[in-house]
Amino acid sequence: MSVSDKKTTKNSLLYSGLTLIFVLLAGCETPKPVPVTVPGAPAPIAKAAISGVPQSINDDYSINADCSSAGLPVIKIIDSPEHGTITLKEEPGYTNFSKDNQRFECNKQKVPMVKVVYTSVPNYVGSDRAKIMVIYPGGNFRYMVFEITVK
Repeated sequence: MSVSDKKTTKNSLLYSGLTLIFVLLAGCETPKPVPVTVPGAPAPIAKAAISGVPQSINDDYSINADCSSAGLPVIKIIDSPEHGTITLKEEPGYTNFSKDNQRFECNKQKVPMVKVVYTSVPNYVGSDRAKIMVIYPGGNFRYMVFEITVK
């Protein structure tokens, strides 16, 4: 066998092998990306809103055991919704403490709070998402992610 024949045979085997690999891979399904969960990341909170109509999606407050205000939380919008806006309104509202909480009686009176209000663009119907950070007067903070269904 000449050098030329050996080279042709070698190239032929290489191409045959590559063709076989491509044929086998063509039948394989590409794996879907696995969602990454970050330890300590907040679970999304499901909310609903009517298209174009302002909807309160969260109330934040900080009150003492005697129902007096400990100061208003500061809210930072981390990720704005793609199909709407978030506005913040300072206005009195009712708390919703459970019966076993020492502040349960505070539920009977309005206290200072910051309302997080979502409004979609007019005529939008679908999903939207927003993320905020709430910083309380005592220095504690939390992130909140809202998954909003707009009807």
